[in-house]
Amino acid sequence: MAIRYELSQAADNDIEGLIEYTMQRFGRAQTQRYLAQIERQLEALIANPRLGQARDEIRPALRSRLVGQHLLFYRIKDEDTLRVVRVLHTSRDLQRFDETGSA
Repeated sequence: MAIRYELSQAADNDIEGLIEYTMQRFGRAQTQRYLAQIERQLEALIANPRLGQARDEIRPALRSRLVGQHLLFYRIKDEDTLRVVRVLHTSRDLQRFDETGSA
């Protein structure tokens, strides 16, 4: 059975902010390259959902995968769904991690 991924509203908002920031700072070409990197990592996670690092020290059952200067935080929702809950810059304070997007 094929695994799919879904983005939480917070992860979708994170990516929108990442796009806006990268476009303003680095331009369209770099934005497209960075989004392609994210997409490649999502494809790798679909192929092997346990590829990311377990992050139980932040939240139980949370995993992360580094992409450039960002961490994709996700959960293996069920046997056929991987849910990306946040996409945060590596400089963020992970002790204040919030899956809803308010931090």
